[in-house]
Amino acid sequence: MEPRHWQLTDDLAEFLRDAEDFLRSRPALHTVTLTVSEALRTRGPYAHGAEPPRFGVLRGVDGPVRATLLHTPPHPLQLTPLDPEDAAALAARLAEAGL
Repeated sequence: MEPRHWQLTDDLAEFLRDAEDFLRSRPALHTVTLTVSEALRTRGPYAHGAEPPRFGVLRGVDGPVRATLLHTPPHPLQLTPLDPEDAAALAARLAEAGL
């Protein structure tokens, strides 16, 4: 079984550094994440609510990004498609982080 570890951050620049190429590789699929990220970059972290946003990246064993998470409370999580194992790993990571 391949290890699955989600890296969580509240740093938009870090998230985009890690995930932007992945997101732009399929812009239609990632339209919401790309659009919201751009709004946060240009308008600041509270562009979509009073709470700070949270970002996440899941990398494969060999390093490339395979999934992302964007959360701008009070809005629901915005996720790339996940297989059941990646979703379970995300749930465990969010619980571990107290989110």
